[in-house]
This record gives sequence, C-alpha cells and structure tokens, in this order.
Amino acid sequence: MVWSRKGDNAATHPKALAVKALAVREGDPRLFNEVRGFIDGCYSESAGHKTDYLVTEGMAIDQGGVERWEELVRVAVKVGLMTKVPRRREWMLFDDPAYVHLRLKADVDWEAQRKRDLRDDRLIGPVRLRDGDECRYCPRIVTWGPGHRVGNIYGTYDHFPPRQAATVDTLFVVCGKCNTQRNGRVGQPAPPDNVRDQLPPLKPAPVRPYYSRESAEFLTRLGYHVTPTGDGTVQQEQQPAPSAQTRATRAQEQQAAPSARPRPATAAGAATGAQRETSATPDGLTASAGPADPCPPCRDGPGRDGSGAASPSPPPAARASPSPTDAIPLPSPGRARPPRRRGARGRGARRTTEET
Repeated sequence: MVWSRKGDNAATHPKALAVKALAVREGDPRLFNEVRGFIDGCYSESAGHKTDYLVTEGMAIDQGGVERWEELVRVAVKVGLMTKVPRRREWMLFDDPAYVHLRLKADVDWEAQRKRDLRDDRLIGPVRLRDGDECRYCPRIVTWGPGHRVGNIYGTYDHFPPRQAATVDTLFVVCGKCNTQRNGRVGQPAPPDNVRDQLPPLKPAPVRPYYSRESAEFLTRLGYHVTPTGDGTVQQEQQPAPSAQTRATRAQEQQAAPSARPRPATAAGAATGAQRETSATPDGLTASAGPADPCPPCRDGPGRDGSGAASPSPPPAARASPSPTDAIPLPSPGRARPPRRRGARGRGARRTTEET
C-alpha cells in the first residue's frame, strides 16, 4: 500500500513557519498558501509514483502551474523544503517524519512480495508440513485459524534472509513476538543489525512436528495426510490403568471380606435386659418405683435388648399401692426444656409462671 503520512505538528513546523515569514517580508500574502499547497501536492505525487521524495520538472509544473511553478520552487528551496539535484532539473523533498513521511519504493515492493509469498499454497504447504506449529526461534506453540492474532503466540512466517523472495528453505514458521522483534511492525523500519544479532538464532526443524487441529485441516486440504497431535495445551500425566491380575486380586479380597458385621452390644441394651430380668418379684409386684426406661422396647424380638437374642417377656405385674410421692410428677431425666418464647407475651407468660 502506498501512502504518505503528515505529522500532527506539520502546520507549526519550523519549515512551514519560515514560508510564512518569507511571505510577510516579500509582501505577498498569497505566497504562504500557494507554497503549502504546492509542497503537499509534490509529496502526494511522489508517494503515488514511488519516486522516493524526488520531484521532476514535470511534476513541479503539474502541481504549481505553468506560470507560478518556478517562483514556488524558488521559495521552497530557499526555506529548505526542497533541495536541488546537481546537474539535473529535479529536486528532493524535505525528509522528516515529523513533517511528512513517505513509504519508500523498496518497502512497498517488499510488502507486495511478502503478501504474494503468503498466498502461495505451494510454498506455505511444505513449510507448515516441515515446521508444524512450533516457532523456529523459541519453544512456543503458535495458533492459527480465525481470530488467532491475539497476544504474542499467533502464527506468522519469517523470511530469512529478510526482504527477499521466499523459497521453501528460506521461509519459517515463527510466533508474532519473535517476528516483531526481528523485523519490526508493518510500516515501520526494521531494527538495526546489532539488535537482531542479540536475539536467539534459528533452531533446526523439529523431528516430530506438532500439528494442531487447524494445521491438520489446512494440510489435508492441500493433499497432505496429517493427523492432529493435540490442541496446544499441556496434558496432565495420567495414572496407568490397573492390570487384569490386579483387578482379579481385588475381587477375591472383596469376596473374602464379611458381607455384614455383627452389631456390638451396647451398655444401654445390656442394662435394659438386666432390668427386665430383675424387675419382677415372686409375688408379682414391681421391686422398684424409679423412673421408667426412657426408651423402652416397643416389642420383643431379636436384638431389641442389645444382646442379639430374644429376651423372655416378663409376667404381668400388679401396680403397687400409690404412695404420697406418686402424686408429685417428677421430671424425667432426659426431658428437653421447651423453647423460650420471645416478645412481650413470652415475658408476661414467664413472669406469671414465676409468680405462681
């Protein structure tokens, strides 16, 4: 793409202000606008024809007009916006990115050649088959597919030696970070050679290339039979499956183990059985008038008394004559206290109970 970019402060650049000052000294107010339009037109025409800041006589006449082009060239040369080429009727424009920056012909041609190389499947296919998805400068696994240009691990290609038409032996798969460090961003100058020399060198081609699902599908469309080797993530190490002998041994151990364990006799069950055996007297009266069992068995049967065997049913006992103490209800030992009510009604009810 051919383009010219004007600096943000081009209107207040010292060269532009020199044109304004010269127009005031010569008493020609229109000179400033004419020179500015003439210079901008020369920059645009030079970028369109890729002349690298060179302005020929025909270009000067086309931008300045037949009657005014010589005067405009004179003013531009006087303030430093143009420089006369020796022994030729040509001029070089002022080269300063802060004023106007043009892409050179070599940069434009290289960009076009790079795009042609990346669109050539006969060139990209063997390169992807040889390198897989691993960067040839660092151990990163690159990503491909729609929306893959995120972060620094997206897949790109590097020409080495740089800025030359690629072949299968001079094109390599690299990640975006390594490619930017060596060649700079698109439209920007490449880093100097001393910076490139300090970067990691090119690694040999992998013996077993890594192919993601996108790479396998891409190579399959080109006629290469490739199966994906993973999704680019590190898989956790899995434990080996037990062998058949180990499974048989575990099955035998489970069969040898008892299916059900006998229920151990508890202290409460033993005490309950003993109470049943000693509760009846020869005359049929109850021996003790203490509190009843808080959890009496609802029926007789195996295991109800905690001993694991059926306990004999006690004979019916006649109730003893009431004693004076039987009229007073005694609190059972395991009785839970009722919940305390909250609020005015609860406080009043509690106060009434205390008074009574």
